Amino acid sequence: AVAATVDEPAAGDAVQLRYEIHNTGDVTINNIRMVDNELGPIALTATTLRPGERATGNAVRMIQPADVIGAFVHTVTAAGVDSIGRPVQASRSNTVAISGGTIIVKVVGEGDGPQETSVTFNGATFTASLGHPFTFEALHTGRYTIRQESADAWAPSTALCDGGSWESASPSEVEVALTRGQVITCTFTLDLRDDGPGGAGAATLYLPVVQR
Repeated sequence: AVAATVDEPAAGDAVQLRYEIHNTGDVTINNIRMVDNELGPIALTATTLRPGERATGNAVRMIQPADVIGAFVHTVTAAGVDSIGRPVQASRSNTVAISGGTIIVKVVGEGDGPQETSVTFNGATFTASLGHPFTFEALHTGRYTIRQESADAWAPSTALCDGGSWESASPSEVEVALTRGQVITCTFTLDLRDDGPGGAGAATLYLPVVQR
């Protein structure tokens, strides 16, 4: 396991990381070593564990400028030899969230029907519907594309993001300054496709995100 607690860190701050390994088997494990893919070998409180015993380790990561707008992922691998000579190895990954921007995508609308639509966010497609917003957290600076797919009965008549908006008949770019800890909400208003401006098809919302 990997754990870290930070609160609005800045570049140059130190994050304390704590590691724990637990022998859940029924034989003793000897010569245990642990390696973090980001920080290298981790010193443990014990290198031999009998069944049920635990060992811990600690490390420090200095926050880099790129860390404060997202998160970092640690993969820890522990290896050893059991009491009858067999090699034992296990890995565990954990995302340590530092802080970053958040984009929330939600759908609003009026009228009868299911009022849901397929939405693609950076290549991943999901179904957005009334009352079920999607939240994308720990976003790094970059270009994010949200597209309402064309095969659905409901089309967006408008979409509004904090900082800009577009109408489906003539989509345009908006620039959003996404800073550490900021939350930006993008709201799609849906109409039946035949009710949309000119029977509008798929529309694309571009979010070129810049850091202040």
